[in-house]
Amino acid sequence: MKHFIILVLLFFTKTIFAQSFSSTATTLAEIAPICNTTTEPNNAKISNIYTEYLQDNNKWIKHGYMGFEGDQYIDEHKVIGDTLIGGILYKKVSYINKYILNGPLSGGSGEWVINNSGGIYLSREDVLNKKIYQQVISGDILEYDFDLIVGDSMFHFNTFLGLVDSITYETMLDGNNYKCFWANLGTYKLIEGIGLENTNEVFFDEKISCFYKNDEIVFNNSLICDTLYNNISETDYYPITMRPNPTASSFIIENISDIKTVLVYDVTGKEMQTIRIKNTIDISNLAAGFYIVKCTDKNDKIFVGKIIKE
Repeated sequence: MKHFIILVLLFFTKTIFAQSFSSTATTLAEIAPICNTTTEPNNAKISNIYTEYLQDNNKWIKHGYMGFEGDQYIDEHKVIGDTLIGGILYKKVSYINKYILNGPLSGGSGEWVINNSGGIYLSREDVLNKKIYQQVISGDILEYDFDLIVGDSMFHFNTFLGLVDSITYETMLDGNNYKCFWANLGTYKLIEGIGLENTNEVFFDEKISCFYKNDEIVFNNSLICDTLYNNISETDYYPITMRPNPTASSFIIENISDIKTVLVYDVTGKEMQTIRIKNTIDISNLAAGFYIVKCTDKNDKIFVGKIIKE
């Protein structure tokens, strides 16, 4: 359960603790072996059409490392719908930590195991300015800026990655050319409309492994997506729809008609005492903070989500 909670909260903590360091890669050929790379000439016209990052049903797979113990994870993000908050349109993104590998230094077996924990977070896209924002407790935070020029600063959440050294165009699997922004002497590669191919942060090193748009794969690192992600047997996971969220007292589970069990955990993995009346869960006795809700229905389907207690 400790890893179940840590992985669900991963994207909230990485903006606080992450720092950057330099890679030893020295050439584009060494660090960009997957795609066909073309450097933009000064007066040439390369066809490049921006495709939205947060289109409905877009899905991307990330592979990352946590800490220094060799722990790894594979997670899936998928755009599942819209919601309005304060008149601003956000996209709901399901976040599923599908598999984890606990390294020997943290007492693990060194083998991939099914995890299937996660939740839902909110993101929005400024299509005109090609920027992606993710909603956190303090407000919206810039996740990606796909409108950079040489000399601009590249950030990932609050982490400064370096200055943009160069911009190239790469032909992806859908046949379209995508801008690639390189920073910190080739250490970081940001692909327009797809994300960071690597982060190289001290506590978390996270890589986009594959990206699907309209159910068509446009970027693929075959080592992760084909060898691991698509070949590990898995069980079904479903997100929970809860309202209100945040809440000061109770919340209603909206998308499960026949609830069998409801468990609420704090950030340490401790099970909390709650009161349940059908689909209404009373957490008024709990302290303010993040909590993980895990439910099963009469068919033993697993539902997982995050609730914020004010």
